[in-house]
Amino acid sequence: MLKSLAKFSKTAAVGAIAMGLTLVAGAASAAPGSFSFRSVEYLPQDEREAAAQAFIGAQVTSGMPVATAVDILRKAGTDCSAVQSGQVRCSFTSAEQRPDEDLGDVSWIVLITPTADKTVSSASLQRIRTGL
Repeated sequence: MLKSLAKFSKTAAVGAIAMGLTLVAGAASAAPGSFSFRSVEYLPQDEREAAAQAFIGAQVTSGMPVATAVDILRKAGTDCSAVQSGQVRCSFTSAEQRPDEDLGDVSWIVLITPTADKTVSSASLQRIRTGL
C-alpha cells in the first residue's frame, strides 16, 4: 500500500510540474500580471525569447500610455527607469547555474521609446546571458 502511495505521489508531482510548465507557456499572451520574466526562464531554452516577445507584442503596444506599459512590465517582474536618451529601460536579472557550469546572470531588457505625448512609439526586447 505504501509503495502504491509513493508511486502515485511521484506521478502526481511529475504531472503537476508538466501542467505548471504548460500554464507558463500559455501565459505569454494572457492578461497582464500572469506573465513573469522569472517564470519564462523555466520554459525550454528555445521557447523563452519567443514567449517573452509574444508577451511584449500583445501587452506593450504602440499608442498606449508609457505609464501603463511600465505598470505592465513591473507586474512582470522588471524594474524600470528613464534613460538619458528619453527611453524607459525596464530590466529583470536573475542568477542561473547549469549542471557543471559556473553561476551566471540572465537579464531581460525592454526599451520603450516614447512619443512626445508620452505614449509608446516602440518597445524592444533583449535577453543577455553573462558569465555562462
